[in-house]
Amino acid sequence: MLKVTVAIALYNNAKYVDRCIESVLNQSYTDLEILIIDDGSLDDSFTECTKYLADSRVLLIRQSNNGLSSVRQKALSLSSGKYICFIDADDYLAPDYVKTMMCQLELSSADVCICSTLFVDYEGNILKTETNSFTYKDNVIQFKLSHEKYYDTTVDYKYRLSLSDSWNKMYRLSFLRKTGIAFILPKGYNGTDAIFNQKLAYYEPSYVSSSYQGYIHVMYKQSATHRKNKKMQEGFQIQMIQQIDTCKHLGITDLMRKRLVEYYYTYLLRSFEDVYFELEEKQIDELQQEFTS
Repeated sequence: MLKVTVAIALYNNAKYVDRCIESVLNQSYTDLEILIIDDGSLDDSFTECTKYLADSRVLLIRQSNNGLSSVRQKALSLSSGKYICFIDADDYLAPDYVKTMMCQLELSSADVCICSTLFVDYEGNILKTETNSFTYKDNVIQFKLSHEKYYDTTVDYKYRLSLSDSWNKMYRLSFLRKTGIAFILPKGYNGTDAIFNQKLAYYEPSYVSSSYQGYIHVMYKQSATHRKNKKMQEGFQIQMIQQIDTCKHLGITDLMRKRLVEYYYTYLLRSFEDVYFELEEKQIDELQQEFTS
């Protein structure tokens, strides 16, 4: 059998981590290396996980709080599987997730497999809008993202590639290590997975996407993407510099200039929207306080 690494990112998820780990332990495919990396949790997350060390497939690591990029990168460095997939500790997997994703990679010889994602709220209710936006209607589609294809900004690869996230994907580890791409977005900024996948795309991976809804992503009100003071504009500047550096390294800066400009304007728009809606929420909160005082 081929070993698959499942890397679980853990930070203050004591309420949900049992569900996550058990969904991994109960996979129909059993040749797993399960890396649980606790990023300095302040609750009982780490203690909750110690009982799973009875399973020889589990490795539990605790580090000081360095952010999601540090957790993902440590898992990537420690992985010994042929393939690796990432999961956040407040999410969980369908029973055949690993088997289905690995089989697609084996059959296609692709570098990255992407599946549809089921979005649910904290009570387990399906969120249709979000689920539909991350659903591939075609059973299986394979394609190679050449520089020329990625340069063509008239084609929207966001739907097909879902570059914003790493948790609905399985990667061929040898390809990741050959590229040298790493999770290096500093702590405190949103976009750890997005910049990793965007930089990876410049290395012309072969992708396979599937309609299979194997990853269950739970939406909580306290999600990092909804927190205030995210320093989004500063984070996007860092992401742009990393993308430009990757293109320089590959000698494709001129070819990708149009793509980089499009990313820059997209980042500016998202930064504006974030600041605008945060200010709007603040004004609403102030009005509510005024009327209730």
